[in-house]
Amino acid sequence: MDQIDSKQIGERVTFSKSKERIHVAIHQRVPAWQTALLGLWLAGWTFCGVVFLYFLAQSQTQGERVMMLICVAVWAYFEFRVGRVLLWRLKGVEHITIRPGELEIRNALLGKGKANVFKLQHVHKFTESKESTRNFLAFLDNSFWIMGGDRFQFTYLDKTYLMGKYLSDKDVRSLKMVFDKALRQFAKSGD
Repeated sequence: MDQIDSKQIGERVTFSKSKERIHVAIHQRVPAWQTALLGLWLAGWTFCGVVFLYFLAQSQTQGERVMMLICVAVWAYFEFRVGRVLLWRLKGVEHITIRPGELEIRNALLGKGKANVFKLQHVHKFTESKESTRNFLAFLDNSFWIMGGDRFQFTYLDKTYLMGKYLSDKDVRSLKMVFDKALRQFAKSGD
């Protein structure tokens, strides 16, 4: 049996390594006040949905029903999105596993999630994704109320992929060393 060495990087990142693999788990917890704000937002939005549904049931004319159906559709879309982000912040984990010949990335919500597997021979160097401080969309992508904020990128068959959600600069530097070492170690052993 191979010995597993586990370490903590920052508050939300753990990694374990053995001769067969390196596994990084990035927990998506945020400070309690941010979780509380997401919960309040979801509660307020749910209240709005109840009001929309009430007025939909009370609507008398076809025009009122159409307008309320549109409101309910928009409400349902954002209710799902905000609920999913709150659940992601409470129970979400990004799993990154590097083993001989492959890289696997899985965003697990409540322990379930689809794994994306990449052949290491086609994975090119991990780099920090550059964020623009002047770009409003980049600001939104790094906010706690969405599931974005990826800090690493790599190229695979001429396409760029992102990973490492919502990490601090210190965690990014530490993980970059782990990923670079794993890429060198397992790309050779996977041939």
